[in-house]
Amino acid sequence: MKPRFSAVVPIVTIFFLSVLARGRAITHDHPAQDNQPAKKSIVVPKDTNVVFRLVGDSRKGETPSIVVVQDVVIEGVEVIARDASAHFVIARKSPGKFNMPGSLTIEVTGVVSPSGDVIPVSAAQTAEGEPPCVEYDCVLVPLFFWMRGDPGEIKAGLLFSAKVTNDVILNRELFVHPPALLVSTSIQRLHLYQIVYKKPGTAGMEAANNSDVHLDGKRLGSLDGNEYACVKASPGTHILRIGHEVLSFDIDASRERYIRVVLGSVARGGRMVSVTNGYELGSQTLKPGHFRQQSGVSCFGSLSNGTNTQTE
Repeated sequence: MKPRFSAVVPIVTIFFLSVLARGRAITHDHPAQDNQPAKKSIVVPKDTNVVFRLVGDSRKGETPSIVVVQDVVIEGVEVIARDASAHFVIARKSPGKFNMPGSLTIEVTGVVSPSGDVIPVSAAQTAEGEPPCVEYDCVLVPLFFWMRGDPGEIKAGLLFSAKVTNDVILNRELFVHPPALLVSTSIQRLHLYQIVYKKPGTAGMEAANNSDVHLDGKRLGSLDGNEYACVKASPGTHILRIGHEVLSFDIDASRERYIRVVLGSVARGGRMVSVTNGYELGSQTLKPGHFRQQSGVSCFGSLSNGTNTQTE
């Protein structure tokens, strides 16, 4: 019988050649994966929240300004900077005779990124003038037919949220990393803000609109309705008491701290206190409040000037 060795050799040879070819394909794939280029773009997603603050008086016919309250950071890059100016338009409806009120609308349309790109956002705030019967008896209104009504006012210091209207692609290379800032190790700012949600149709079941605030056993003042106010605090652990709620939290010298108070109906749990990553307003707006003169400090000005106003 003839040996079968000659028939086996081609089969074994083909098998080893196929294994070798696969091995080469695998070894060539790894360098391609390792040499993937770094991402050159950043996407600011649609519906990203941006918090703004109204600076200046809108009632006197002057044009106010609107600035960003807190940084927006995506993938470690500050795509919208604190204090950046917003693009906006103002629409006024003039008050009429017989004291008929007017109205004022401010619509935010965009904000400039540090890269120089304009990021489109959308938000609008409207204020209707007071009806004439607020200041005069309704019977007497016709006697003042020559007088113009209230034009409406949006007060300085108002905080409100806007949303990015569509995905925005930015060039990562246009963002220059600023030098590290020296931060004081002795003092920091604590933001306290309150949002009131009411449950309609439940008479007698509403929680009070004001909250007494105590920090480390010392009464700071109160928040009334949808308000915000700030105090100085040293780095370390602090105890905050708001109503019957007690919260322990830490402050470090490298960042400001934000505490949110949510008031709802008694049936919904009353008061909730939590630490947040900046102002988280949802669809709510906040007006500036203040604490006691010796305790309060500006939420947006210099910590060293000691002012207690929120409208600068």
